[in-house]
Amino acid sequence: MTTQMIRNFLNIIRRNKFESLGLLLVLIFLIMALFGPLFAPYSPTALNLSEQFQPPSLRHWFGTDANGRDIVSRTIVGARLSLTIAFWVISVATVIGGSLGIMAGFWGGLVDESVMRLADVFLAFPSLILAMAIAAALGTGLTAVCIGLAATWWPGYARLLRSRVLVLRQEPFVESARAIGCSAWRIILRHIIPNALSPLIVQITLDVGYVILAAAGLGFIGLGVQPPTPEWGVMIAAGREYILSKWWISTFPGVALFATVLGFNLSGDLLRNELDPLTRRRAC
Repeated sequence: MTTQMIRNFLNIIRRNKFESLGLLLVLIFLIMALFGPLFAPYSPTALNLSEQFQPPSLRHWFGTDANGRDIVSRTIVGARLSLTIAFWVISVATVIGGSLGIMAGFWGGLVDESVMRLADVFLAFPSLILAMAIAAALGTGLTAVCIGLAATWWPGYARLLRSRVLVLRQEPFVESARAIGCSAWRIILRHIIPNALSPLIVQITLDVGYVILAAAGLGFIGLGVQPPTPEWGVMIAAGREYILSKWWISTFPGVALFATVLGFNLSGDLLRNELDPLTRRRAC
C-alpha cells in the first residue's frame, strides 16, 4: 500500500511539474508557521536600538528594522499569524457559506431566493472595502480582521456549493435515497456533502493565499494586526518610508508573502487538475 501511494504521488508530480513547486512553497510556509519560534534566531518583538537599520549580514540575514528587530525572525514568526488568520477566515466562511449554499441548492424556492439575495448584498460591495469597513467598526486586531474577511468570503462558498448541489440533487443515487425514504438531512450528510468536497477543497486551497494577501493588505493600511506583532503587511508598511535606502525592511516580508500566495495558487491548480475530471491531465 505504501509503495503504491508513493508511486501515485510521483505520478501526480510528473503530470504537474510546474504546479508541484507550489507544494514545496506551501510546505516551507507550514514549517515556518508551526515551528517558526523554534527557528527564529532572535526575539521578533524585543527592541535593540543599538542595531537599528543593519543591512543583511551573517549576523542578521535579512537585516534589522527601525527598532533594531531582526527581520528574519519577524518574517518567520509572522507566518504563524498569517496561517491563523487564514484558518479562521476559511473555517468561518466555509461553515456559514457552505451551509447556506447547501440548503439553498437542496430545498430551492424561498430558501434559495433568500440566501442568494443575501449573498448578492454582500457581493455588491468591493470585498476589500467591506472588510475595511467591518474591521474599522470592530476595532483593529486579529478578531476584527478575521470577522471582516470572513464576511466577504462566505458568499463565494455559498454560490459554489449551491451550484454543486443543484447538480447532485438530480443524480440517480439521490433520487434512490429519496425513494427508500431517507430524510433530507441524511441525504445531505451521506450523499450531497461527500460528493461536493472536491471543488470545495480546491477552492479552499486557492483561497488560503488570497486571505493571507488580504490580511496583509489590511495590515498595510493600519486596519489589521497592530505593531509590534510580526505580521507581513505591517512589516511591509513599516519599511515604505525607507524603501530606497533601507530596502530590506519591506523586501523580505514582501518576498515571503509573494512566495506563500504563489505556493497556494499552484497547489490549488494541482488539486484542480487531479480532482476535476474535466481538466484532469493524463500522461501520454
